[in-house]
Amino acid sequence: MVGRELRNRSSDRSLDEKKSLIEAIVKVDPNIEKFYEAGRVLTGINRQVLFEAGDLADRIYLLLDGNIQVYTNNDDHELVLNYLNGLNFFGEMGFVGQESRRSASIRCRTDCIYVEMEYSKFKEFIKEYPGILKTLCEHLARRLKHTTQQISSMAFDDVHDRVIETLFQLGRGVDAISHPCGKQIRATRQEIANMLGCSRETVGRVIKALEDKGLIQSRGKTMVINYPRSYRDEPSNSAYRHEEINDFYDDDEFEDLD
Repeated sequence: MVGRELRNRSSDRSLDEKKSLIEAIVKVDPNIEKFYEAGRVLTGINRQVLFEAGDLADRIYLLLDGNIQVYTNNDDHELVLNYLNGLNFFGEMGFVGQESRRSASIRCRTDCIYVEMEYSKFKEFIKEYPGILKTLCEHLARRLKHTTQQISSMAFDDVHDRVIETLFQLGRGVDAISHPCGKQIRATRQEIANMLGCSRETVGRVIKALEDKGLIQSRGKTMVINYPRSYRDEPSNSAYRHEEINDFYDDDEFEDLD
């Protein structure tokens, strides 16, 4: 699905302000700034699919503002691979790995502003600004680190710990908002379940146990994360892991759908 071109309309004051803010942000990295100037700036709306797995891979993107979801579908089950926000490249695997088709899908979680550039044009861009490859590699390294942490968590942590750690990491993200009691995030139980490959009910039970301990405040899609650090940094995990969590699994009121 094609995004809409970002137009600088004097009647749209908020769009003008956002564009000015983005222009200031991209100046942090000269390579990013040149990519921004050379590419096509587009907008996407909340829940818009930018491309799907199996689509032709022929262009690279740079997310400027907003939040996107990287996911795959298998037998009608959706698995979230990552959330990207801030300045982040995506759609680069077809260029780096020379794959002709997309291996994952991208959906906007919020209204987004991004830059797109065809691979053929990007090849020419690299010749003039080779430093963009270093910037791209740094982005890929961060992505790889995140993937490594995910695989490690799936191998060594139980589902309770994975929910706790995921909430903590979301609270550290750039989309998290400062709150008097911690960090405020917006995420549904289903979204978290899709990230972890477990049921929504499982996520709900862990969140309820954390609420009872005062480590989370939850209302609808909004949660305030109160615990100050990763449970892995707690020697005994006693601050976050509690018998109440296991008690929820013994309650006949709930049916385990995993």
